[in-house]
Amino acid sequence: MTRWIALLLCLLAAPLWATTEFERPGLNMPTTTLDTGRFAWEQGLPDIRINTVAERKTVTAGFTTRLRAGLWKPLELQVASPLYLFQQTEDQGLKSYQDGAGDSQLALKAALYHGPVFRAALRTGATFDTGSDAFTRGDQGGLLTVSGDWRLDDRHRLSLTADYRALSASEKWLTLVPHWQAQLDDQLMIFLEAVYSHEQDSGRDDNRGGGGIAVRPWPDTQLDFYYRGGFDDESTDHETGLGLSVAF
Repeated sequence: MTRWIALLLCLLAAPLWATTEFERPGLNMPTTTLDTGRFAWEQGLPDIRINTVAERKTVTAGFTTRLRAGLWKPLELQVASPLYLFQQTEDQGLKSYQDGAGDSQLALKAALYHGPVFRAALRTGATFDTGSDAFTRGDQGGLLTVSGDWRLDDRHRLSLTADYRALSASEKWLTLVPHWQAQLDDQLMIFLEAVYSHEQDSGRDDNRGGGGIAVRPWPDTQLDFYYRGGFDDESTDHETGLGLSVAF
């Protein structure tokens, strides 16, 4: 009996954050994958994007869902889609509205290297034109993401993520995300990140930065908040959102 009590106390004392690492709320890609047979549901509640171009202001709110399934180590299957999008556009005092679903994404993620200090992962997949007329790009595309992180100590890490997305034949984005995060305790994490995005065909840049917070009220449940602001007039003005993530 004493042995079982000691084992139970050890489990209760284990760090809550070690259970599951969610991909929300930063734009970096974590280098861990789910254990075999485990699932995760990550939900935006919502994610909001505000941008103004030539006095035309667009506000988009999206309830994006990401479902993750641990296959066999180190592989993980991911399905993501904005199940509902609402957009308001204001141009010279006139407002218009539209809503619907966005395009979907199917991807396979692999943890490439898992060392005591450095870890790396790769994700590859495709996008599908499943969205409504207002939000679909009308074409299939592909994506490739590579990420590495450095564990500075038990509670601090740096990471760099490179993401390439061919969303359509005429829209291809390359994004770099340097990211820093700190584990303040077993339930609270904060992060800072910069996002540098370049669209190859048009030459447009979309550079922004910010940070956020994630709280674990229970071991496999996370609540998050984030904010990013544009670095210049050509970039997205504001990105913010709330989220809920659950693993089981």
